[in-house]
This record gives sequence, structure tokens and C-alpha cells, in this order.
Amino acid sequence: MWFGSWKNGVSSFAPPWVKADYDRFPRAQVVDAKTAVTKTAEALSAFSENNWAEDARAFAAVMRHIREVDRTHRVILVQEENEIGIFGDSRDRSPLANKAFAAPVPAELMDYLQKHKDELNPDLRKVWEAAGFKTSGTWEEVFGKNPKGWGRGPRGEAFDHVHDIWKAAAPRVDMYCPDAYMGGQGDADHIVELTTRYTRSGKPFFTVEATDGEIGAAHAFYAVGAQRAIGYSGMGNDGLLQWFTQTGINLPAVVSPPGMDSPARLVGFGGPGSTAPLPPIPPEYEAKALSQAFLTLSQVAPQILEHQSSGTIAAAVLDKEKTDEHVKLGNYTLNVGFPRRGGRAQTPVPDVIGYGLFMAVGPDEYLLAGNNVLIHVHAEHARAADCRSG
Repeated sequence: MWFGSWKNGVSSFAPPWVKADYDRFPRAQVVDAKTAVTKTAEALSAFSENNWAEDARAFAAVMRHIREVDRTHRVILVQEENEIGIFGDSRDRSPLANKAFAAPVPAELMDYLQKHKDELNPDLRKVWEAAGFKTSGTWEEVFGKNPKGWGRGPRGEAFDHVHDIWKAAAPRVDMYCPDAYMGGQGDADHIVELTTRYTRSGKPFFTVEATDGEIGAAHAFYAVGAQRAIGYSGMGNDGLLQWFTQTGINLPAVVSPPGMDSPARLVGFGGPGSTAPLPPIPPEYEAKALSQAFLTLSQVAPQILEHQSSGTIAAAVLDKEKTDEHVKLGNYTLNVGFPRRGGRAQTPVPDVIGYGLFMAVGPDEYLLAGNNVLIHVHAEHARAADCRSG
């Protein structure tokens, strides 16, 4: 069974009959930075017609099957690949890849770049500009040698600085979705920066894999409120992966305890073909940060969709390095900060993350949701008022 050509920068999800045939399905090659030795990567080369044609055939078969069996349209999104590309080098250096790299940049891409020159991603435009804004030539002639900052791996993934190349080459891909793992100093700025970078393309925004806990909750609120995100998926979901494993869900042997990786040994599900429901999730998981964030967001989902469409929604995220933010929304400015003690700012600043989502539901009315924030509402024609979200 074919699950796509890439997973985490390797081709671990390709079927055995593909992995075993190096001649028919050639691999990417990388050059070791220390030894200068060329090595074969455990990733299919995207430059082999056999590789991408077989992937496309399998993907088309899956889509046809969904169309035939999904009569109620439960499937609303399909992820083609996950973390595509390679590790260990800045690009594929197989013979097929080297031939393509030495050839002229495709005319379709050059036409796109020239047509959208003033709207290109700033990083891509800067690289092109540094090489002289050439309108034809090889990849190195057009973009220069080893462009700085183009090596965030796995190499080849749809990172924001190459979104324009993806838009030109694969216009039918609807979204480029980031992994967003973070934790430490500057989380608030990191959330703002990452979500801003991935919305420059003008495509819908959806974080498909990210940190859970309070940071994940803050990311979800900010992405939905400030960047009009259509969704957020935390990795592990506040420890639920551990609970699934203990319950007996069919996970790989490297995750599941011995004896629990067989469908016949599933606990609470009844084995293959069973319609037994999933056991209730323990209360301690429901009380965790990301679970509570999802619960809150689901309660105001209709309002979120309405105000995303009308542009009357905003959000803020705070941490100990970014202790306040001023959000202009409707007729007022929302001054967002951490809760105070005795009317004064807390010192030292608490090492927590605060976040809020705000919707202007009327000229003088707001719907707010969040955690660890205190909001002062200001307007020229009215006295400031306090609003607390906790």
C-alpha cells in the first residue's frame, strides 16, 4: 500500500516493492559535508519520472475511492505529502537532479516570477535580485550559489520562502501548512512570526502539526483570530497519545507496549471489524490546556466563521518578553496585558503565556475568549473600561 513518497524527509511510507527496486525507483543522493562522500539517501528522488508517476497514480486511485465511497462528504481535506524533501544536503545530487539543476530554469517559473515580481515573498525576491533579476539561465545563474537561508530542512519542503515557486509549479495545491514546534524564550513573537510568514502566500492557513499545552493553545487562538486560520492540530494533544497507547489503539510497535501492536489485542475496541466505541477520555486529559482551548473555540465556532468573513476578528499573544499589545478593532483599541495584582503590574513578569481572541459583534460590543490576559478597552469618545479574560 502506498502512503506517499515522503514522511519526515525520508521515504519510509513507500511500499516494500518500491523500496526494494533501486533501479526502477532511484533514490536521492547527498554529499556528506565532512567527508565529501556521496551517499544514497533513504528518500525517493523527485526527479525520477517513475517515482512521481507511481505516486500520482496511487494518489489518484485513493481520490477516486474517496469519491465513490464518501457519499456524505465526511472527507473535507487531503494531505498529499508530509515533510517532503531530503536531509543531509541542500539538494538532491543524483545524476537526474544534477542534470535538471544545470538546465535552464523552466520558462513557466520565470514567467511567474516576472509577472508577480512586486508581490513575491521578500526572501525569494532578495535572492533573485542579488543575482541580477535575470529572466533566464540555470538555477545558479538565476538565484546565485547557495542562497543563504534556503537550507531549513527537510530540503524541498514548502517553506514560506519558496511558496512562490510552489504556486507556479503546483497551482492546484490549496494550502502550505507548517510544522510549528516551539518552547522557550520568545514564544509569543515566534507564533506571530510563523503564522505571518505562512499567510503571505494568500492561501488558507492551517497548522497541521504543532506543540500542545499552553503554547499550543496560544498558537491556536492567535492563528484563528489574527491569521484567519481554518484549523490547528497539536501533536500528541496534551498526552492523549500516551492514553491511546495504554488503551490499546493500534499504534506501531515502536510506540505501543509489546503485544499491543496487533489488531487482535486491541483493548476496548473488540478487535478487527468491531464497532465498539472509543472508551471515554479520562477527565484529567479534558482539563489540559489544549483540550480546553479546543473546547472554547468549538463553543464560539459559528461566531468565528462569521467574523473571519467580515474581518471583525483579532487576537493577541503575550509572554514574559512581550507583556502587552494594542489591538485596534472596530471603534476601540484593546490594550492587552497580563492580569494585575492590586491594580499594579506583576513583578517579576510571570513566566506564562497569555492569549486572547476578540470579535467586534456590534459598535460597542465585543465577544472575547482567552487565558491569562487583562484587557483595557479605550476609545476617544468613552472612558476606558476593564475586561478580564481568564
